[in-house]
Amino acid sequence: MEDLEMKMLEDIGDNTGIYVVCNDKSLLENINGLLTRNGMLCVRDNSGKVSYLVDGRSDKSQAMMTVSGLMSDHFLGLGEGRDVYYEMCAKAVFMASGFDMSHTGTAVVYLAVKDVILGGRRRYSSAKNMYLDFANRLHMSFDQVSRDVRYAVNASSMRNCRTLTVVAQLITMINEELTRDQGLM
Repeated sequence: MEDLEMKMLEDIGDNTGIYVVCNDKSLLENINGLLTRNGMLCVRDNSGKVSYLVDGRSDKSQAMMTVSGLMSDHFLGLGEGRDVYYEMCAKAVFMASGFDMSHTGTAVVYLAVKDVILGGRRRYSSAKNMYLDFANRLHMSFDQVSRDVRYAVNASSMRNCRTLTVVAQLITMINEELTRDQGLM
């Protein structure tokens, strides 16, 4: 269990900070510092709901533009807020499916899924096409990409599925996770 927690902490992006507070005053100081530096604070609870605190104390017009941008991103499913939320949902789905995020093959599958969901790319017609594409993109050999992807899939809970089936299932699971919070399902 501790290994999983350490792995999750290693996977947290550069934009994430962990702040430990000891009392109400230090909590308020940390929140105030984050709002002053960033102008906004984003919090996701255990149920997956994302909440934003926007600093409107000094520049109300900037706060209104930030809120307007967040709302349009939320309703249209676009922008940086969508990318950050996608990253959280995708990593949760990959980890729940037993993928080790440190494997090169997992990174290839992760990028293939991200290309379809966020990039609007069509799904691959064959695993060979996917391996060739990523061999070129990542400057690796075809054999290395195919071996790494097969290893990552075999180490996951989806070990009995073919590569493109795994990609399709992950796309479906992540899309369900993304739309669950928006009340679309």
